[in-house]
This record gives sequence, C-alpha cells and structure tokens, in this order.
Amino acid sequence: MKARTKCILVLLAFLSDASIGYSRPTNQKYMIKIKNVVAICLMLQTQRIAAQTDSMSHKLELSGVVILTSNGISQIPAYSLDEPAISAFFFLKLKRFSYEPDINYGINGRPWGMGNSFMYLVTDKKKLKFKSGLALGLAFSYPEVLQGGEMVKINKSERYLIAKLIPSYLISKKTTLSLIYWNAKNLEQKSINSINFLSAVLNISNVFVGQRMYCSISPQIFYLDVDGEDGLFFSPTAAFGIKKIPLYLTSQINTTLYSNMTSDPGFKWNLSLNYKFPFSK
Repeated sequence: MKARTKCILVLLAFLSDASIGYSRPTNQKYMIKIKNVVAICLMLQTQRIAAQTDSMSHKLELSGVVILTSNGISQIPAYSLDEPAISAFFFLKLKRFSYEPDINYGINGRPWGMGNSFMYLVTDKKKLKFKSGLALGLAFSYPEVLQGGEMVKINKSERYLIAKLIPSYLISKKTTLSLIYWNAKNLEQKSINSINFLSAVLNISNVFVGQRMYCSISPQIFYLDVDGEDGLFFSPTAAFGIKKIPLYLTSQINTTLYSNMTSDPGFKWNLSLNYKFPFSK
C-alpha cells in the first residue's frame, strides 16, 4: 500500500474518532492528534524513500579489474606499448545498460589509451546474450620529430569512434564462446582512417587444480583490417589464481598467423598481476 493512501486512512480514522468520542474536543487534545498523524505520515514516507533507495542499489552493479603488467597489450592485441603498464577496467551496469570505461597508463606516468563504452544488452537469454553500443577511444603516442635541427619527442593523441557488436553463447557452465566486432573511425584523420576488428574467443573458466588453485584459458583468434592492410592473429590468455583471494596472475601471447601489414606486430607476450572487485568468496 502506498504511503499516501496509508496517510489518508490514518487521517480518516482520526476524524472518525474525533467525531464519535468528542463533541467539543479541546485544542490541546486536538493538536496532539494532529501531531500524531503528521508523525505517522512522515514515518511512512521515510520508509517508502528508503525502500526505493534500497531497490536502486540492488539494480546498480559496479565491478572492475586493475592490472599491473610487464607489457601493456591493447584490447586489440596486435597493438602493445612494449613497456610495463597499469590498466583499470570498470563495469557500471543498470538493468540492460552499462558504462564501461578503461584507463591505461605506462609506468612512466604517460597515458597510452583510454576508452568510454556505452553498451546495451539487446538479448539476455539463459544461453545466448548479445550486446551492442558505441565507444569513444583515445590513443596516445609519443613520436620523435625534427624541430630546430633536433629530434624532439612530442605528445600525439587521436580520437576514435567505435561501433561494437558482441554476441556470446554459453556452451556449458564453465565454457563461453564470444564473437567481438569493432568498427573504429579515426576522428582526427591524421594517420589511420578506419579499423575493422573481428575476434572469436573461447573462454574456459574456473578449472580447479587441486582444492584451492584454479586456472582459466581463453584462446582467441582475430582478424584485423587497417585501411586495407590486414592480418590474422592468435592471442591466447591464461589465468591462475587461488580460491578466496582477489589477486590472480595472467599471461597473454600474441603471434601472427598471416599479415600483409606494413608494421607487422610480430610476437608479443606479458605477465600481469590482476586485482578484481567486487570479490566474491
């Protein structure tokens, strides 16, 4: 029953009681009853607001992971920083909508990538899920240019508008197959104009080795097209952790299967320490 309806019923009961029990109620008794009615209404309204706030807090979900790595490898694994880096990925979800920002810095304090993704869960079935959305990405680089007869390192940033399509299918309780498609347009149009990224990831998670240790394996094969130059790559990731501890280790490898790209990324690998939150025991 709504708080407003309860207040009306309390007020009607008061008026009924006043008309039956008191032909001429004194001002003092009348004011006491008025104060009681107001107090009850305020209490009911406060309970209603608290219930709404509690309901909202249950719908809003926040999670994320912070990563310290020996080599910053991008979400498109063909690109890497080739230096130690720290990254943070956040996931803020409200019903079917989610906001997924990421921040990537080198250990030297210079940013090398940032992203803001706005996603919508189009299909949410027991086994099949499909989400899509838009993202604004920032890519930073520090090339050396000739200035005044000397080579000087400059700061360069490029903005990308990215359309994302991500269907996934639950094969079993611990195995999920995901397809990822990104179409990125360079808003600066200084170097790269467009990027097409298509990836298939098989995620096998929480395979226990003994009673406390677990591992997860995520082999990934992806196709990358950058302004007509393309390549096919293989990039598996393995994770190792201990039950009831939010810290875990990951290692990622990226190797070229085929490429006609001018700057072939070649073989890359890293070792990372991850902290995941919130942590479920």
